[in-house]
Amino acid sequence: MIEKRLYADIERHAMDPRSLDFLFERIDGSEWTYGRFIFYAAVNPPDNVLADLLPRMEDSLRAMQYGMHVMAKDLDDRKEYNNYKHALRVVDSFKKLFLWDRIKSQLLEVDTGVSYSYPKFDRKNRVYNITSVPLDFERDYNMCVLASVFVQMMRNEQKGGA
Repeated sequence: MIEKRLYADIERHAMDPRSLDFLFERIDGSEWTYGRFIFYAAVNPPDNVLADLLPRMEDSLRAMQYGMHVMAKDLDDRKEYNNYKHALRVVDSFKKLFLWDRIKSQLLEVDTGVSYSYPKFDRKNRVYNITSVPLDFERDYNMCVLASVFVQMMRNEQKGGA
């Protein structure tokens, strides 16, 4: 049940980049926005520093909003999500992968050079086909860095800003 709701939220954020606009709304009866509370609760400098810091926080929140939208688009694609989940996007220690097709009794060759290829079972015809997608190493790396930064921010918040 939770998984279905999570997937529905991911789909909503993937389809509508403005779905995270609530991050910039003020919490009732407060000068704080939801985004500041979620990501910067531990950052509470003196007022004279805060005035200069708030615009930078908002710029940072805009970048996070965009990053979360891009990540939601990746996660909304279940095939792409499963590739990351099963670490298939980081297989770079070999140039080719060989799989045995028991139905056809033949060897399938998968080139892992500049694209990622994976076997996909066609249930109707009961055969495996090879599906290939181009790799974008720089983008994949940057997405991993962005996700890592988000995780570190959450950990810091759980530790009280340490």
